Amino acid sequence: MNMEDLEDRLRALSPRLHRYCARMTGSAISGEDVVQDTIVKALHARTQGVEVGNLESWLFRIAHNASLDFLRERSRNKVVPLTDSVHYDNFPKWSPKGDVIMFTSDREGERFKLYTIRPDGRGLRRLTDGSRIDAHSIWSNDGAWIVFSSGRKGFKDEMALYDGVPQPYGEIFAMRADGTDVRQLTDNKWEDASPGWAPERVAVARK
Repeated sequence: MNMEDLEDRLRALSPRLHRYCARMTGSAISGEDVVQDTIVKALHARTQGVEVGNLESWLFRIAHNASLDFLRERSRNKVVPLTDSVHYDNFPKWSPKGDVIMFTSDREGERFKLYTIRPDGRGLRRLTDGSRIDAHSIWSNDGAWIVFSSGRKGFKDEMALYDGVPQPYGEIFAMRADGTDVRQLTDNKWEDASPGWAPERVAVARK
């Protein structure tokens, strides 16, 4: 069979191949992509001198394997939702150990708090509480501590309580990774937010 005859047969079999691949992948659009991949692989095989006995069986075998490859690739790249769409869940940060993800959420009221969750969506844990917003968090380099900004100390006497102030200015706090041992690091009338950890200094021996 020459290439022209092969192309004619491919065009004739394309609707059946598409129905098969669409059933395999669960989508007509994905099925079309797999059919195109099947045709490319078939044409390439013929240019490499591959002998074909039963063309139809050969094409469907290529389509079957191409569909399985597509499904495996899709499973590897699947986006897994960890939280629902009812609340504002934002600022996710992987722990340095890679075991949990920290994020900010308003899921238990109007005030944002800090939470952690495992990568599989289980083990949701609230780290902070109180009547003020906790946000702008970051892990320490070893994953043992978290620093964050919080309005839990309220407005300062020095600040003018004019209209339009949405919340108290934040102070910087630190706590252990499990939410215990909370320590206030700053105390002033200004906005302290978006903290960061300085890189650890390493001593270098010199001769």
